[in-house]
Amino acid sequence: MADEQWLKSNIVFGSAGMAASGMLPQPPVKPRPKPKPQPVEEVIAPPVVDKEEVEVEEEEEVVVAEEIVEEVEEVPFEPVQPVGYGINSKAQGLFTDLTVGIIGNGNRKVDGCDWDYVFRDIPGLIVEGISDPDEASLEDLQEVYSFDGGYSDYRELLARTRPNLVAIPQYGTKNRYEMIKNCLMSGSHVICPGPFTRSLVEADELIALADRRGLKIAVSYPMRLDPNIVRFFEMREELIGDLVELRIYGDMDEKSGGEDLLVRGGPFFDLVRMFAGDVLWGTATIWTDGERSTREDIVDNPDSPWGPLIGDTINAQFFTTNDVLTTFVSNAKLQNVTNGWAMEFIGSKSVMKVLGGDRPTLSLLQNPGEKSAQVAENWMQWPEHRNPYHPPVDHLEGAEAANRLTVADWLEAISQDRQPESSGRRAMKVLEMVHGVFQAAMSGRRVYFPPANRHHPLTPEVKPYEMEYRESA
Repeated sequence: MADEQWLKSNIVFGSAGMAASGMLPQPPVKPRPKPKPQPVEEVIAPPVVDKEEVEVEEEEEVVVAEEIVEEVEEVPFEPVQPVGYGINSKAQGLFTDLTVGIIGNGNRKVDGCDWDYVFRDIPGLIVEGISDPDEASLEDLQEVYSFDGGYSDYRELLARTRPNLVAIPQYGTKNRYEMIKNCLMSGSHVICPGPFTRSLVEADELIALADRRGLKIAVSYPMRLDPNIVRFFEMREELIGDLVELRIYGDMDEKSGGEDLLVRGGPFFDLVRMFAGDVLWGTATIWTDGERSTREDIVDNPDSPWGPLIGDTINAQFFTTNDVLTTFVSNAKLQNVTNGWAMEFIGSKSVMKVLGGDRPTLSLLQNPGEKSAQVAENWMQWPEHRNPYHPPVDHLEGAEAANRLTVADWLEAISQDRQPESSGRRAMKVLEMVHGVFQAAMSGRRVYFPPANRHHPLTPEVKPYEMEYRESA
């Protein structure tokens, strides 16, 4: 009896450690009765549904729920804006009711494209103001955007509406510097077609002003954003080997020479820096009517959209940080024996040819290295099996689709506080190459980059060392 009481007291008051270690005896465990079988309801597995169909069904359910909210609570429903146009989800919230100003100058078309078209149908962007000094063009813009009011002076637009974003769909660089500066001073991000400005000193000042105010400038050179160009850049070593040389050809039409260099050379010069690095030095020769150009051949028409130009034939060379020799040729005599506006990427294994355009076409040489007079060059479109080759961008085609890519990246850059891929700073570097050609030809000397002379090389204020080729010929 005493042993039984001692056992009970130790079971109740024994330490937890003793119990856990098995030092205390355990009561016998009775087996549990087996549960009675219960009837099981038949469960039918849901059919396997395609992911896209599920998403559609979920969207339909959400719409139904929204209709109920509208009917019962009488709350106006504002759907969540889709993440698109290259804008990430974080930025999407920032782009609610973002205001846009459009500054025209009598012609909305740039390279045959209604350039401002890229802003239509973007959720979160509201066209707040339109300006154009030409009454007919202003009426055209008002009709396109269903806009009741407008301004003949862009400065009034900026003062009254203070838009977050400003597009300057203007052909040429006349008054470009003053317009962009006023936009930046009013707190607006700016996008415009290339070229950027008329002089490097103007570009430098605008870039510095934008940086101080935290604003983003985009200059549309859309070829660097083309999906096929981007893919080629990523696969360049596999496709052509080590990049050795770049050859650029202008349009070489009636605008051959200085204008061809500025307008057609610029987009390809942007690709030079993308593929071959920064330019170290350059040389150039320019001819006018078959003779070496001098300052007497400079054409500076006040009505020109581009500022001072020179020459009808240009040969230029550049050398880059990646040891790539780059040449530019604009000569009307070569138009029929070249592909016109084009660029060749010559590598150690093969050659890639890019036919210029807002949406460029690429061709890869298929039989490099065969040294026979009977062997014909075999060029194949690359990528070979892409169909369509240029897919639409937000239902846009052609130049509008290309410019939409630039706008999308610009908006994303604003949201992420980074520089756009097609930034004002990169456009300034393109202008350095163009003006470097003018300066090298006028001085007869090699130009090193970045050039110390930031004024336009063809203006009377700049007096570089000049070689009078006609007198010494």
